Amino acid sequence: MADLEQDPDSPEAKIEKASEHLEVSQEHEERAEELAKEAKDEIADQINRAIDDDEKIIAVDSQHDHTPPHVVVTVLDKGVQDAIEDAVSDDAEVGSLYAQKFAIGANIPAQDLTARERIQNIRGIISDIEDNFEEGAPIDKVVTHAAMIGLEPDKTKHEIEKLKQRGEVYEPRTDHLRTT
Repeated sequence: MADLEQDPDSPEAKIEKASEHLEVSQEHEERAEELAKEAKDEIADQINRAIDDDEKIIAVDSQHDHTPPHVVVTVLDKGVQDAIEDAVSDDAEVGSLYAQKFAIGANIPAQDLTARERIQNIRGIISDIEDNFEEGAPIDKVVTHAAMIGLEPDKTKHEIEKLKQRGEVYEPRTDHLRTT
C-alpha cells in the first residue's frame, strides 16, 4: 500500500480509484432511484387529488435517466368506460384501447413516443373522425388533430403511409382515410 501512496499514477492506484468511483456512483444511483420514487408518488398523489373520481391514474413512470428527464403519467377515464358499459348489453366486454399519456418535465419532445404509439395515435384519430365525413377522414384534418398532440406533419404523413401499407387504413377517395 505504501507504493500506491507514492505513485498515484500507477495502474494499481488507478484501479483502486476506479473502485472508489464505482462505489460512490452506486450510492448516487440508489439515491437517484429513491428521489425518482418520491417524485412519482408525490405526482400521483397531487393528480389523484385534482382529477375527477371517474378518472384513474394507472401508471406514473419516472424517466430520470432520459434527456430531458421527465415523468410519464398514464390516465384512464373510468367514467367514459362505465358509460359505454352501461350502453351495451351485459354480454359485451368493454376495455379501454388507449389511455391518455402525459409527459411532465421541461422541454418534452413529441419524439418520446414510440413508432407504435405514433401509429396507434394516428389510427385512433382517423377512427375518431372518419364517420364525420362522407368520404372518410380528410388527411389535412388528421394532420391537424395529430399536431394537437405534438406530432409533426411530416411524421404524421409518414405514419399514415405505414398504416396504408399494413392495410390498417385505406383511401376511399383521394386525401381521405378510413380504418379497416
